[in-house]
Amino acid sequence: MLNIQGTETKETMGDVLNKGILHNGLLYAGKILLKCRLTPSMFNHLEMIERTTLTLVVLGCREKVTKNVIASNIGLKCITTLLPSANMNVVKVALETLVCTLQTHGNVQSDLLLTGGGDDATSNTSSKTNNNILRSLFNVLSRCLGHGDNGWSSNTTKDKAEATLIEQTTLEMTKLVLHSITLLSRQNSHVDSMKSGFGDGFVCTELFDLANVFVVRKNTAIKIIQYYSLDDIGRARLHETAETSKLRDVLSKERPHLFTLCKNAGMKKRQERDEKINKNEKMERNDKNEEVGLRGTIERLSSELLILNDLVSGHQTRSNGLTGRRKREAEKVMEEKQSAANDITEQLFNAEMKLGTTSLSGHGLIWDIRSGQSIMKLMGHAKPVLGCDFSPVGNVLATSSV
Repeated sequence: MLNIQGTETKETMGDVLNKGILHNGLLYAGKILLKCRLTPSMFNHLEMIERTTLTLVVLGCREKVTKNVIASNIGLKCITTLLPSANMNVVKVALETLVCTLQTHGNVQSDLLLTGGGDDATSNTSSKTNNNILRSLFNVLSRCLGHGDNGWSSNTTKDKAEATLIEQTTLEMTKLVLHSITLLSRQNSHVDSMKSGFGDGFVCTELFDLANVFVVRKNTAIKIIQYYSLDDIGRARLHETAETSKLRDVLSKERPHLFTLCKNAGMKKRQERDEKINKNEKMERNDKNEEVGLRGTIERLSSELLILNDLVSGHQTRSNGLTGRRKREAEKVMEEKQSAANDITEQLFNAEMKLGTTSLSGHGLIWDIRSGQSIMKLMGHAKPVLGCDFSPVGNVLATSSV
């Protein structure tokens, strides 16, 4: 920076602000901000003054040399004057600055903020008035829940992105308020609870009310997910009470985005369950069809085996009535047929009473079922023949080998 003589100095912006400028600026900004809120003719300047005050607070919190000013009674009170702002972003940044100051500064004067001590012009008010810091924080909580005329609610807009942003911001602000109250209580445990405002029951009452709101909202969200995860029959069996239905309607009006998220979660859960059921049913149908097919194959093979056994038995009976040379010839034929039967790997009938068989010896045979004689021997395979099939007409037999 340059001084009056034009020579360069090593002073930073923080050094300049630390020379009483930031202290006086925060004091004046807090006063003018309160005056703007009380004077209707100055409402048009309110947003500009709020942003200017917030800029001073944030810049002071960022610089190491000016953090002690923000941690003083003046700085903390200037931050609290921003909490009633109608601008959600201003309140959020003010809460973040308050938490940062209370959490990181080693000599924060938050006890003066609670008890009303200090040397500024605004410090001679009663402790009950200065306890408005707690009431201001809980007022922010109430506005985050959508209560009051200045409450922030996602149902004020139809834009889904904006509604999501409002709900996320209000949730973050709720966490910041609770963090601020926790830090104030922890840092001022040495202060008389009645003087600090923590002993009159107000804080406990507000915290219990807040917890009850979130518990009711959580239970309602769970029931909404359960409701929309059921089909029509399941909803009819649910026997939903009138109170539950009313809470669902209230949530759909006060928090439409949250209601939509719960509804979509329930419907997604139902869809996943239906897909799983359909998948299981399909697998059961496939298993049944496969079982029926296997039974049919077994029955067909059994029938074909019975026919072959009947053929062999008939030839055996005829051979028993023969003598001499004809008997030996018949026994030889029977042995050949028995060997062929043991060597069979596949057998198949066609509509013309013909039987096609394949064998491990590498050839196929076509049999006349009426006479029991083989009428054609199929050669050409060098390895065992494992399967055969007739053409639809029945005059061609196809064989397959390994």
